[in-house]
Amino acid sequence: MGRPSSYTVERGVKIAKAIARSRRSLNYLHKKFDWFPSPTTIFRWLEKHQTFRDQYALARRAQAARYGDEQIAIADDILTTVKKSHANPGKLSAMVNASKLRIESRRWAASRLAPKDWGDRLEASLKHELEGDIDQLADELASLASRDRKKRSDSKSE
Repeated sequence: MGRPSSYTVERGVKIAKAIARSRRSLNYLHKKFDWFPSPTTIFRWLEKHQTFRDQYALARRAQAARYGDEQIAIADDILTTVKKSHANPGKLSAMVNASKLRIESRRWAASRLAPKDWGDRLEASLKHELEGDIDQLADELASLASRDRKKRSDSKSE
């Protein structure tokens, strides 16, 4: 048996808050803060602790929302800069392209952190409810199969 886990609910909350408030990776947070566990430890805790999984998921959604807000701020800032600027067109073009890259990188990160909220894919879901017990369904399937066999044999005899 290995050493006991250092996970506590309070520590999980602290970690989730740090993730939600940051734009940084788990590796960065681990290196920057003494108290922040390694990504390996985080992933082990995610496997073992449902409460931590829930906290982590909320933190990542908050992080994605932060990226969404930043996209708007970047677009607004570049628009203001272009309107006020008397810089040459080449410099303005470079500034606009840099801002586009910043927006796209945040859009990509947000879509990976919270695909339901920020993802590009449309997902279709199909829900089919079965009524009755399994024996009843099995009898109905057998009856359909029997009718199908009879139809085939009748058509062959004609």
